[in-house]
Amino acid sequence: MSKDDLRKEREKRESPEDQVDKNGNPLKFCKDLESDWTVKNNELHYGLKEHVSVDVENGFVLGVTMTPASEHDTKYLPYLALASCHTEDPIKKIYADKGYFGHRNRAFLNLNDIEEGLRLVEE
Repeated sequence: MSKDDLRKEREKRESPEDQVDKNGNPLKFCKDLESDWTVKNNELHYGLKEHVSVDVENGFVLGVTMTPASEHDTKYLPYLALASCHTEDPIKKIYADKGYFGHRNRAFLNLNDIEEGLRLVEE
């Protein structure tokens, strides 16, 4: 996917003329200032990402944050770990997919005596 392809897709998305929604109604111009573009598996995606921390034993949501699609997952592991610390029991292990891998996150987990459950999971 080239920068030119991304630019063309942006222009197409930002120009509502002759575009209709799933119900056939004309799209109205609206600019979402927080969403943006990312490329995954050579496909363009527009929107936001949701990063969620969940208690694996009970299924309770402990922490949530939304980010632009282009922001990398790596920097949100410490935030979600800290947002999840409102329980009496300390976090013992964090499970996450490959988007959260990285030296800084491993150092953060080690510094806070949290076991690493990061896994390379293919989608």
